[in-house]
Amino acid sequence: MFAMTIGIFLFSASLLLLEITFTRLSSVILSYHYVFLVLSTAMFGLGMGGLAAYYLADKPENGDKYLTASCALFAVFIPISIALMSWLPYIANIFFYAFLMFIPFFFAGILLAVIFRLYPEESSRLYAADIFGAAAGVAAAIFLLREFGGINSALFASVSASVALIFFSANSKSPHPPFSKGGMGGIRRFILPLLTTIIVLIIFVTNVFIPLAKEVPVGDDPIKDLNRLIADPEKGGGIIETRWSAFGRTDLARHAKETDVMTLFVDGTAGTPMYRFNGDIKNPDGIVKEIPKTFPGYFPFLFLKDSEKESALIIGSGGGRDVLIVLMAGIKDITAVEVNRELVDIVKGHSKYNGGIYTNYRNVNIVVDEGRSFLKRSNYKYNSIILTLPVTKSSRSIEGYSLTESFLLTEESIIDYLEHLNDDGQLIVLMHNKMMALRMVSLSLSAMKKIGIDNASAMRHVYLFGDKLPLFVLRKKAFTEDEIRLRIAEMQRLG
Repeated sequence: MFAMTIGIFLFSASLLLLEITFTRLSSVILSYHYVFLVLSTAMFGLGMGGLAAYYLADKPENGDKYLTASCALFAVFIPISIALMSWLPYIANIFFYAFLMFIPFFFAGILLAVIFRLYPEESSRLYAADIFGAAAGVAAAIFLLREFGGINSALFASVSASVALIFFSANSKSPHPPFSKGGMGGIRRFILPLLTTIIVLIIFVTNVFIPLAKEVPVGDDPIKDLNRLIADPEKGGGIIETRWSAFGRTDLARHAKETDVMTLFVDGTAGTPMYRFNGDIKNPDGIVKEIPKTFPGYFPFLFLKDSEKESALIIGSGGGRDVLIVLMAGIKDITAVEVNRELVDIVKGHSKYNGGIYTNYRNVNIVVDEGRSFLKRSNYKYNSIILTLPVTKSSRSIEGYSLTESFLLTEESIIDYLEHLNDDGQLIVLMHNKMMALRMVSLSLSAMKKIGIDNASAMRHVYLFGDKLPLFVLRKKAFTEDEIRLRIAEMQRLG
């Protein structure tokens, strides 16, 4: 049973690795809600495979045949599915991608059902191997996605499954063991596993060094922001760098006719700009020079006193626009938290282009972490906490965005932000649209009510600025009449 235990361990690892990899690949190809449908269909494949196994003959020798065949087909159909995803242009039919992911999971369902049917007396040991293998597959996904990308990670799952097939064959219940007298049939049963392993291993190694299946076609999906950038006749452009991780696929795209800005995308959406910057914060040039005049996120910094410029926390620093803003505002100590390590590494790697905003400023501390989690672990208090939400412009409507729960924007998170602000500190949030801005006002009123501030008084702590990308500002200390008039006058001046 040792060989069978190792086999189920390797197969379960490949299954979970494939599931995670398919999640990442489908996130690049499709919009978020279609990703859920595709993966649900893939899981449906496991169930249908188990149902199919129920109707198969339960003779031991037949069970070995089904076990071998299902494992081999699982390993072989992974590169077939990947090749079709990669080579074919974007197909606007969700069922096509669902079917590609359904097939390998269908054979996986047959295999798992057959194994537990053949060895019921060893179910506890096999189940333990199954669980540990699944855990190993999840851990492997984190490493493989970062080092080899989405396509090659899926191909590695095929390699793992084919190696599992060798161990399954070594533990066959066939009446002829591999090396028994006259047991050439036992030796022959290793031909298929070895041949399958050699084929998928060659495919994997070849694709690592000479990519035949390169990237899934995000650029052909008309819903994705990245596609709109590439297809725009005015802007044009293309991808100049791609990095994978368990977080997703991060692309850096150039603008053919706008050399002063490049855009970073995650899974083809959530674009965040990275500006060309000369590195001189006191005398910037180009588009950076115009940020205080054109970007609404700079508005609250027009009114800061020197005592309010000690520190700032940026949650979701992206391509570094908010870092530029607070540097230009004269903030002395800046902490920028970004959850996507690949995005941070890309910005650091293009320091000659962006002026080294993540590398050349001693007062800028870049932290790779989830923003609110970082804040809850910190005892530090800031003068400003800044969130510039990415405008993904995906298939979700304005109403969908407004109803979507966000871990960063809840009553509890607002209370967390207030607790980490100095007495004169302010929370600054750039919103997607008016509906989200109004929702933010409502959440803030509810949060402040929980800490003993009634709605009428709470309204003197907040204001909104802008139309297309509304800016929400919540100050811990109420605004005075003079401060309110000053901001209204500046809003009127800016139009």
